[in-house]
Amino acid sequence: MADLRPHAPSILTYQPFKLLWSTLYITFSLTRLPLLFLYYLPRFNRQNSTYTLAQAIRIRIIRSFLYNAALVRMRVPESLKPGKEKERFVVIKPTSTTSYTGVAACDPETIPQPLGATWYPSPPAPTTSPSAGSGPEDVKAVILHFHGGAYAIGDGRTEDCGYAAKTSIAQTRATHMLAPQYRLASNGTRFPGQLQDAISAYAYLLNDLGIPASNIIVAGDSAGGNLALSLLRYLADEGAAAGLPTPAAALLWSPWPSPVSILKDPSSFYRNPNAGKDIITNNFGLWGASVMLPKPEVARKSGEASLEHPAIDFLGNKGFRSDCPMFVSAGECELLCSDVIRMYEGLREVNGGKVVLDVMKGCPHDCILIGDKLGFDEEAQEGARRAGRWLEEVM
Repeated sequence: MADLRPHAPSILTYQPFKLLWSTLYITFSLTRLPLLFLYYLPRFNRQNSTYTLAQAIRIRIIRSFLYNAALVRMRVPESLKPGKEKERFVVIKPTSTTSYTGVAACDPETIPQPLGATWYPSPPAPTTSPSAGSGPEDVKAVILHFHGGAYAIGDGRTEDCGYAAKTSIAQTRATHMLAPQYRLASNGTRFPGQLQDAISAYAYLLNDLGIPASNIIVAGDSAGGNLALSLLRYLADEGAAAGLPTPAAALLWSPWPSPVSILKDPSSFYRNPNAGKDIITNNFGLWGASVMLPKPEVARKSGEASLEHPAIDFLGNKGFRSDCPMFVSAGECELLCSDVIRMYEGLREVNGGKVVLDVMKGCPHDCILIGDKLGFDEEAQEGARRAGRWLEEVM
């Protein structure tokens, strides 16, 4: 096991320096917008020659946001109040303790907790007999989608996952999507807390609502894609003992294959040919991976409490066998593209044709989540349509 050390925060993570820096940074970013317009006007100055002027500027703006979010270690509240989501927001209680075993129980300091989740476009109609296994009548198929954000930002609510939900429902057989507000590592919940929340959300669909596994599609983007894979690996290893069946399919959008890899080799970012084309910054990945690290004393006591565990590191470990068909998507211009392809090849070697790869030509990271903000809406819609056609074949 490698000697992994967290990325130390800077003085800008503390008040009043945090507020002062953020104010200056936002002001500076706004004043240079006209300069960015002029700079990217010639196509040869853009991050990628296929990007439009609007795409180039938007990628630069979002990249700057992620850089500053990591620099000051932005905090995202984890409120269990409905807020603007109103009746679409639900609070999910932990399921039976027997469902959390193996790696999900490797840290005695990290235990299952209630979590929030947002329904799209609305909650399913109530059912009188969830134990019957047919679920609500208006649910043809439901996507359990875990949001991205390096395990450090995001909440699954409308401003975060609204676009992904609208796109996924419009282009696939799914009638509903549930986006859990899993606990963030940036707020103090280390691995395997996020996996525990994924188990709770999956069990909620199965047991509380009575939706059969054959109608559930597990999905996730970026870090959420890593979490979706983590859940699939857990179900493959512990599902029978935990009483949790395999879902019908999985959609993995720009999944983060190995959070630990950036801690092992922080300079790998700068050697990546897509580093200048994408929205992801080096410090953003370092921040997310650092705050995920289990405490050293816990890691010493439990060999499973590690970011090198097969349930979270899908590059440092061989592909795992799963009965769940997987659709793996990556942007051609995203930083993670080569890692995603390596991960796909490992999964394909073990599972054969059940795992397919879709590379979105000329796209940066995570178009399914923020394609509208990046200026890649058409590409995101077409990628979701391809996923929808694939779902028709496997479900």
